[in-house]
Amino acid sequence: MATIPLTPQQISDFETTGKLELPAGNYSVSQTIDLGTLNGGRLSGAGMSYAPTASSNDKQVTRLYWTGVAGEPMIKGYIRGLVVEDIMLLDGRIWIEPKSGFGTGVCQFNRVSFFGVNGGVLFGGAYNGNAADSRFRDCQFNKCDPCIETTTSQNVNFGVADSLFYRCGPIFLVNGGGLMNVDNCYLTQVPVVYKVTGDGTQTGSQNNHFSVTNLRYDASQDSKPTIVLDTGTYGTRELHVIDAHGPPLGLDYVDIQGGAVWTIKGLEVTEVQIMSATPIKNQAYSFSVSLYSKSTGGLMLDPTIEAADFNITTDGVALAPLTNTPTVSPAGSGIVKLELTAEEVGNKQFTVIMSDASGEEWRDMRYHESVTDFTAPGSGVNGFVYEAEIIETNTIEVEMVENETLSAEVT
Repeated sequence: MATIPLTPQQISDFETTGKLELPAGNYSVSQTIDLGTLNGGRLSGAGMSYAPTASSNDKQVTRLYWTGVAGEPMIKGYIRGLVVEDIMLLDGRIWIEPKSGFGTGVCQFNRVSFFGVNGGVLFGGAYNGNAADSRFRDCQFNKCDPCIETTTSQNVNFGVADSLFYRCGPIFLVNGGGLMNVDNCYLTQVPVVYKVTGDGTQTGSQNNHFSVTNLRYDASQDSKPTIVLDTGTYGTRELHVIDAHGPPLGLDYVDIQGGAVWTIKGLEVTEVQIMSATPIKNQAYSFSVSLYSKSTGGLMLDPTIEAADFNITTDGVALAPLTNTPTVSPAGSGIVKLELTAEEVGNKQFTVIMSDASGEEWRDMRYHESVTDFTAPGSGVNGFVYEAEIIETNTIEVEMVENETLSAEVT
């Protein structure tokens, strides 16, 4: 597609003032624009596009193509406070270099479309110095690998929100740094959110927090993302997960291939995994639960279950193993079926304690239930309505309209 090369005057003005405003059109640059030490600037266009070539749906679109040496940056510099918005950048990345004592970064990317394997943004490139505190909002990343890369020990406090990722490598490639959040984003054929690498020398022990909130992906695609893939050999880190597509849909939390230690915090299960009807006193009763890995937080499709793993106390008597050892049914589904006898249900209440007695395969769970006399529902009652609330103690409470309450605590 024909492009209009940026003029020497446009490039010179951008390098001198840090400001470049391009009207709608397709432009190209063949040599890296070096902004030097820049404190405050703006690169803006008339609008971004998802498609790399012109189409009838373009309307107001500005594209800037990199036509120089593949892999070289389109724009670089010791950049602080750059705002990039309403533009599409193709095949060339922005390189924000670190500089001790200057504090590079603090950049904003609003409505920017990044395209191509060499697209995206690199923060860092050297150990000393930082390139931090930057935000991406309403952006699109198409076939970038990686989308955002950080390399220095002080690459901290990054946020990506309301953005789309399509057929990319990792959203964040983290050789150094941390304190990163991905919020309200949609992924299609993106294998990893955070890929953490390196031996820890550029990481910084304080930069160990990663989080995802409101993460969604295309479950029909063959690539089901892992939130963290850690191939490094150092570090103790935390992952906070809130409202993400859970393990039943195939999303794993942490894949540790090196020597790092990860802790998963926050809301790890976003839907009630207990399926039951109201128990009736002195009548047999069954319900189902799902068990989750202690190491990754993922759903256990075929957990190892022994009789000693499930104990019950009925009407305040001492704990005892269940009469019927629970089973996964159907096989490979992650649905664990518990069948209580009439004696185990009792007259008033019971509590089932679920704990992996022989190892640390799955997380502990407690299921408490009050029982009632049988009362036939009126003709206008078609079933129970459930309302789920997550409270700070990590207890999932489910309240039924008939004012009977069941609860399950995940520890």
